[in-house]
Amino acid sequence: MKKLRVLCLILFAFAGLLRAEDPTGIRIESLTASASPLLTAQKKSGFTSVTGWGGQVEARVRLTDMFSVGLQFGYGQYDLDQTNAVGQWNWVYWTKYYRSYINTEWLGDSVYLDGVKRKTSQLTDEEVTSGRRLIRKDSVYEASLPARQYMNLTTYGLILAAAYPVTDYLSVFGSAGVRMQVYERNLYLDEQWTKRRKADAGVDSGKVIAFQYGFRNYATTISGEVYGVVVGGGVDLAISELIALRLSGEYTGYWIRENNTADRNFPIEGYYSAALGIVIRY
Repeated sequence: MKKLRVLCLILFAFAGLLRAEDPTGIRIESLTASASPLLTAQKKSGFTSVTGWGGQVEARVRLTDMFSVGLQFGYGQYDLDQTNAVGQWNWVYWTKYYRSYINTEWLGDSVYLDGVKRKTSQLTDEEVTSGRRLIRKDSVYEASLPARQYMNLTTYGLILAAAYPVTDYLSVFGSAGVRMQVYERNLYLDEQWTKRRKADAGVDSGKVIAFQYGFRNYATTISGEVYGVVVGGGVDLAISELIALRLSGEYTGYWIRENNTADRNFPIEGYYSAALGIVIRY
């Protein structure tokens, strides 16, 4: 979110310059910075949860007393839950090396999973990366390898908005437009390991000592671009001649092309969001 904070600072500085002088003759209507939670998403098959927050800056240029065109830039980060995420990722390091290394070097030929003894080679990727405790049969090693997944989403949008003043302090608006969104999906194993050994010297001689360590093991990222349409509406409540509060809602739907790799790897088909923002009015 650091990028968004910097952009908001630039937005407000730019707004001050425009109010002082407008050498281009462009009829700026408003500049807005807003925060936006994702309310609900139309998830693709295999995804069980998509949650997160985003932010957006928008500049609207007045066309007529009612209509304006808006340019949008946004950034958000979203947590994803996916059934058998590691198995679906096509993570070469995992399939070619790391899974077999865990089996042979750390967990051995059999482990206890939920108190039941299992052959390590027969465990599925989903079982190994579920976050459940895996205890080697001699209890020397214990591991928890939950798979975590999140997505960074950068938005570029163009909208047409129509506003109607209800009172001197309240106006309503509707909007529709198009968006290009650049996404980057990230997957990692939040690995937690415990190694037990018996001390053979000192005051702890004969006692079992546990050494614990953890790290994040990242897979290669999956990225691409998707395109969609957005429709929305909201209200502006004037605080002063310069500042207003904006409460709005949007729906974004995507053009999903099954023969396009970037579209196939994108986890959702559409989503609803709400936003609360500060508007600098002209």
